[in-house]
Amino acid sequence: KTLTGHRAGVTCVSYSPDNKWIASGDAGGTIKIWDVDISLEGDNLIYSLEDHSSTIRASYSAAYAPDGKHIVSGSWDNTIRIWSVETRETDLGPLKGHTDGVCSVSYSPDAGQHIASTSYDHTIYCVDVPDTIRIWDAKTREPLVDSLSQPDGIFTSAYLPDGKLFAARCNDRNIYLWGLQTSSHIIEPLKGHSGYIDCVSISPNGKHLVSCSTDYTVRIWDLETGKQAIPSLVFHRYFQTHSVAYSADGKHIVSGSEDKSVQI
Repeated sequence: KTLTGHRAGVTCVSYSPDNKWIASGDAGGTIKIWDVDISLEGDNLIYSLEDHSSTIRASYSAAYAPDGKHIVSGSWDNTIRIWSVETRETDLGPLKGHTDGVCSVSYSPDAGQHIASTSYDHTIYCVDVPDTIRIWDAKTREPLVDSLSQPDGIFTSAYLPDGKLFAARCNDRNIYLWGLQTSSHIIEPLKGHSGYIDCVSISPNGKHLVSCSTDYTVRIWDLETGKQAIPSLVFHRYFQTHSVAYSADGKHIVSGSEDKSVQI
């Protein structure tokens, strides 16, 4: 079934934890909540959230809390908002601190106590590549870590299952992991890709990370040693791979590429 109603291009989509609703954000700054039931007659739209004053541009800019009661969103108005699913209004925010557009937001898996956000801050150092991460307390709106910066750019973050660490795609072809309490790197950067890193995903058990790059490879990293767990995988030879993800049981990896195929 096709869900229609956005007045601008759709930039991000996210399922609720119970898979009953979908939140979708658009370039006009609006988030729409949809009922997933495809047997419904007529419109599946439940309501719209419209407090952001600028575009919700990136594909990681809206996410449900683990309990499904809140939605976090980031916008090019430089702010983050936490919305109540029950009241359908901004419950917390706008969270201010970023000085440029927010391009990703994610809840920690520990009951959603923390939110990580990445932004296009400090663009004097790199053009169109975000280079700052902030970590917020989801209840108090205060930043737990003022900022974690990489001059070569950060695009997205992914919490580990214990909620203590997260990884970020960086424009210097390396991947970094920080400790939330220390604001410092936990292990040495994951080095090996010869092209820009497009996507990272954490295994469900938190022991491995998979990354894909413009060097045409998919790499699986051991997060204890900081080394590759197996030799590089070339699923899409001569075509760039832009997206990778683990299956829920951690037994499979799926990748998507410019060769128009999805590989498992």
